[in-house]
Amino acid sequence: MIDAKLKSKTNEILKYTDDRLAQFKKGKHAWDRLMYSSILMYRGIQWFTFDLLGLRYRLSNQRRVIPRPITNKYAPTCNAIASSLLRFDPKIVIAPQTDTHEDMQTAWAGNRIIKTIENEVNFQKRRTELTPWLVLTGNVFLISSNDERGGARKQVVKIACPTCHMEATMNPQEQQMPDCPECYQNYGVKSTLRPQIDGRSGKPLMAEETIGRQRTEVVNPFEMFFDNRIPELQNHQCIIRIHQKDVGWAKARWPEIADEIKPYHRSELAARLLNGLANMVFPSEQDTMLDSVDVMEILEKPSPDYPQGFYAVRLGEKLLAELEPFKWKTGGGEPFFPIVHIPYDKVPGSMLARTPAFDLIEKQKIRNRVESLGEMILMRMSNPVWLMPKPGTFDEPGGIPGQKIAWDPHQTDGHAPQRVEGARFPPAIVAWLDRSDRDFAEIPAMFEVSRGERPLSVKSGYAIQELKELAADRNTGLFMNYAIAIAEWQ
Repeated sequence: MIDAKLKSKTNEILKYTDDRLAQFKKGKHAWDRLMYSSILMYRGIQWFTFDLLGLRYRLSNQRRVIPRPITNKYAPTCNAIASSLLRFDPKIVIAPQTDTHEDMQTAWAGNRIIKTIENEVNFQKRRTELTPWLVLTGNVFLISSNDERGGARKQVVKIACPTCHMEATMNPQEQQMPDCPECYQNYGVKSTLRPQIDGRSGKPLMAEETIGRQRTEVVNPFEMFFDNRIPELQNHQCIIRIHQKDVGWAKARWPEIADEIKPYHRSELAARLLNGLANMVFPSEQDTMLDSVDVMEILEKPSPDYPQGFYAVRLGEKLLAELEPFKWKTGGGEPFFPIVHIPYDKVPGSMLARTPAFDLIEKQKIRNRVESLGEMILMRMSNPVWLMPKPGTFDEPGGIPGQKIAWDPHQTDGHAPQRVEGARFPPAIVAWLDRSDRDFAEIPAMFEVSRGERPLSVKSGYAIQELKELAADRNTGLFMNYAIAIAEWQ
């Protein structure tokens, strides 16, 4: 839908969007790199580096003889954090203020409405989707919307304007006929819509329409663009979301401009990172972005330049699929974004949050390097070797038990073949690996009890309970941010 008043400002809105997006991209590369590195570590792709010139990830440039072992301590630690978050279920209960019948019925109806919305959006599934993003990147967003094409169907009456012939529908239970908005906006004339009558039966023509369905979408931080210097989301003036959709889906969603929709994707870092996530689980030689189009949603609150604000959907470079006034307002008329930000650990002065998983990235890399060093020592220095005096030794040791080696003492000056034991494995490497494993438990406070294990040095139930409370205290901020966000969403 393209609003008639905003259509005249199309070029101005496109330029405004480009300027806003360029402003929001500043400083976002550092956050995107950190969040994407966390996901790579979780997937077990840990011997990597970031090319600052090409703005891309590549494998570390080690020599072939250097082993690249991976004992992924990162993923189990993040899974333990995610499990503790999934076990936490904030119960939002609407309680009556008084004991009157009206307050009791209102509270009961409110709780039923919340439960109905959770069932309609399948919120339990949404929780399993948002938890990995929250643990690995520290940020996740919930966007609520109304799908007008979904839900149950109802009978409506077809109506039309006798002046401009605009067609619409109305509820059969409504008594008063509405006025034509097209005549009023374009010509300043008041014209009342009339029912369309069936020529045979003389009755109004009926049609079926969907009543709509509530939707909640989990959005990752790579798709969101905003001014990170403003900590509170609702204080922003403009928020942009860019996500990929299949070209066929876009043509079915906007059939009136289907011929103009072409595959298009951005070449910047965030777009390539999202494409990398798609190919990470199922590696493919074909670029999955070739048959997709970037869908840019722009939410602009009312301002002096745009008194009504606007919501725009932009496909590709300059194709506008939707452009309408900003429609999300409270009962008091205050505009708000239908977006909820769930942070892990808030960073002062920043909207984007951090996660303890960021502190474990370098720990996992150091552990891999130390383990690689230990493997090289075992393979090169800890193997027993033979000293073979030459000439005079006629057989080579083959490792066969009971093998006899022929040698001539006259030629070797009395020196016999001798087996030399390998060097002892350095105990410092074992101690370092053990200390690293303890760091993986202490930094996120995910001790044995949080992972379902009984500590070997703790036997009393009271001590185990103390460890559980210590782990819970570390995640108090996470649970509070999560509960506040869920309450805001409801």
